[in-house]
Amino acid sequence: MHVPAWLIAINESVADYVSCAPLPHFHGDEYAAIFGANIHVQPRAQRPLPLGLPTPDRQTPVKAQNYQNHFVALLREELAALEQQLFHYSLYNHHIVMWDPQQLLFKVCVPGLRENSPRIDLGDTVHVRPINPIHPSVAQSQNKAWRDYMQKKGMRHPAFFGTDYRAVVWRLDRAKEAVFLRIDNGG
Repeated sequence: MHVPAWLIAINESVADYVSCAPLPHFHGDEYAAIFGANIHVQPRAQRPLPLGLPTPDRQTPVKAQNYQNHFVALLREELAALEQQLFHYSLYNHHIVMWDPQQLLFKVCVPGLRENSPRIDLGDTVHVRPINPIHPSVAQSQNKAWRDYMQKKGMRHPAFFGTDYRAVVWRLDRAKEAVFLRIDNGG
């Protein structure tokens, strides 16, 4: 999919950051008590995972002595790679729809969410940068001026309102590939 240079430039533009309300804490014990007896299965004691493991040697065969360390290191390596991948994940010129005006929740359809790619969880922060409703040809022509002059002066891109909302994931519907974001002062 081709993404015009002026849309990519908006992510590089200076911005004013607006924090949004965090996801409220869920008290599971209080919630369960509403429905009857307070009987819970106690979690099994967990062994702490060893920290600071070196990158596993992929040439050495896995044996009983190095099994845990090898796979814990591989799992950490995979999670770090997923985090890097998510950091660079962007949806350009994507529609955001008001879903619940009372809670300031907006719905965004995210392709691949069903397969957990990108990996998004409740409480995560998502950057939302609204763009000015100008014609793409005008935005493209202004992009050169921004790159040549305005960016060096610390000015925002002309096709960008200048606000970066730090939206918070309040709800997920993986089956419908929908993320519901809390965006304060974004309506």
